[in-house]
Amino acid sequence: QQQQQQQQRRHRIAFNDPLLTSAIQHVESNYTSIRSEYFSAVLGQGKTTNPDSDDVHKPMEPDYDVANMGGEHAEDALHSGTWDWHSYILNGVKNERFRERCPITAGVVDDLEKEGMLFGTPFGFCFFSTLHGKSSIKPHSGPMNLRLRMHLPLVRPPPPLSA
Repeated sequence: QQQQQQQQRRHRIAFNDPLLTSAIQHVESNYTSIRSEYFSAVLGQGKTTNPDSDDVHKPMEPDYDVANMGGEHAEDALHSGTWDWHSYILNGVKNERFRERCPITAGVVDDLEKEGMLFGTPFGFCFFSTLHGKSSIKPHSGPMNLRLRMHLPLVRPPPPLSA
């Protein structure tokens, strides 16, 4: 019965779907913790500047070369500049090193899996995305309708000054 309900949930995720709304609320309710882990693990910002402290970590290395992957992420198709990915799920496979460095973020994503969101496929991705200065991503849509994209901005430019 429970497995059948999960299968039904996997096939009905759509805009305004209560399951999707719940997932977004869950992710957004963990914003502060997710942002903190991003600053610590990806940017290497600890709570101290003492190099002998356990709070100082080397930043994680990007694990996906967006410029060389082709497809929707091909350099000439989607972006310019430097765009780093730090993946928890890459092509459906979970990265345990990410889980070690970002346990709260990984836990939030794992909670979504428990709710029957689309996981366990080669189309699954979940990552911290860092777009470096003077870089851009062109407006785009995915090459297929097999995945649901959810974005949680952690750092963004300030709004433009009004004239």
